[in-house]
Amino acid sequence: ALKTKLDFADKFKFVESPYGLLVPLRLKPRFQESFLKLVKMAKEDRSHLLSLSPRMFEEFIANLFSEMGFSVELTKPTRDGGADIVCVQNQNGIPLRLAVEVKRYKEGNPITVELVRSFVGANEQFKANKLVYVTTSSYTRPAIEYADRYVSHLLTLKEYEQIREWCEQVAPETWTLIG
Repeated sequence: ALKTKLDFADKFKFVESPYGLLVPLRLKPRFQESFLKLVKMAKEDRSHLLSLSPRMFEEFIANLFSEMGFSVELTKPTRDGGADIVCVQNQNGIPLRLAVEVKRYKEGNPITVELVRSFVGANEQFKANKLVYVTTSSYTRPAIEYADRYVSHLLTLKEYEQIREWCEQVAPETWTLIG
C-alpha cells in the first residue's frame, strides 16, 4: 500500500502533508504559508488558538511536532480519553514515542486531575515512553500534584507558554512571511 501511495504521488506530482494526506505539489506552499501565519498569530495571543475548532487545534499541534522533527500521526477524533497525536522520533538510535493529548480550553477552564489520570491510563493502548498533555488553559492543583508525585517520569504538562516557545522554535521572528 505504501509503495502504491508513493508511486501515485510521484506520477501525479503530489506530496505528503504532515498528516499523511497527498496534496498537489503546487498547494504545499499554501499549506506551509497558512501554518506559518497561524504560528505567528499564536505567538502574539492565545485567542487565535481558541478560535480554532478542537480538531484544527489538534492538527496545529501535530504540525508543530512535525516541524520539530517528529513523525506524526493524528488519531481518530473520538472522546475516549486517549491520545490525540502519536509522535515518533529516533534520537541517536533510541526510539522516542510520545502520546500527546490536546485540549483547546479557555482560561478559567483548567484541566482536572480526572482528565490527566484518564490520559495516563490510556497509555496502555499507545505504549508511549513519554506522555505530553497540551492545553491553552492551565491545570488544577490536584492535576499538577498528581503529575509531579506519581507520574513525573512519564507525564509532562504543557500550557500556552510552551506552545508559544514551540512556535518560536519552528518559526523564529527572523523569518519573514510573504503575503
